[in-house]
Amino acid sequence: MKIRGLNFKYCVDYDYDTHRDCEANGCDYICRCSTIENPHVISVDVTQIVIAIMDENFDKSLSTVRNSKINSVLGNITDDINFYTIDRILRINKVYEKYNWDIQVCGGYYGEEIGEVLLEDSIAIKIEKQLEDAFDIIDFNKRIEYLLTLEYGYILPELKGCTYQIASIERDKVIFGSDNQYRKVADEKLDHYSDKNYLSYRGVVMPRGDEYRLIDGYHRCFASENRLIEVIVAS
Repeated sequence: MKIRGLNFKYCVDYDYDTHRDCEANGCDYICRCSTIENPHVISVDVTQIVIAIMDENFDKSLSTVRNSKINSVLGNITDDINFYTIDRILRINKVYEKYNWDIQVCGGYYGEEIGEVLLEDSIAIKIEKQLEDAFDIIDFNKRIEYLLTLEYGYILPELKGCTYQIASIERDKVIFGSDNQYRKVADEKLDHYSDKNYLSYRGVVMPRGDEYRLIDGYHRCFASENRLIEVIVAS
């Protein structure tokens, strides 16, 4: 799974300061001496990064399509599950944090330019290893357990032995059991998890009567304004 060296320039917003001294450098009506100072990432579109990673690592060859179909039949692993897997691992490793990015500056005919925007190398290496481990798991139940363990360090006792399936449920039937976490989430800005910006499953839930106890996904479920949301149900 290739992450290191991928240019995510068009998946992030960035800014920088420009310094010019055209008189000292003898520029004519076109400035060719500008330099870039203090390049920095402003915001990160994780969904676009997931799409870029899938485009880079999953071609449309017959062998790839065949393997995807086999994984879907044998382990219930679909392209949507693969998308979810990449998204969760990226967010677990906080790729949305500005300090995890390295902006490369290069020279051009009209002064310096932004070249590549790369994930910081140690983070990219870590993500590559976790993605490789995850994609080696072609059983849906074990894939979800891996992701939960990666994020929280262990599996809740009530989840042990559970099977998982995708379902569409009413958001109003989701029980946010932790009041402290709910209040914390309610105070946060969650545009990145809006229905427009987030394209994957909203969380992991367990049935409780005709309602659902939320196990994982407070931010994702809270941010949705849809009546129906897609979740992973443990039972």
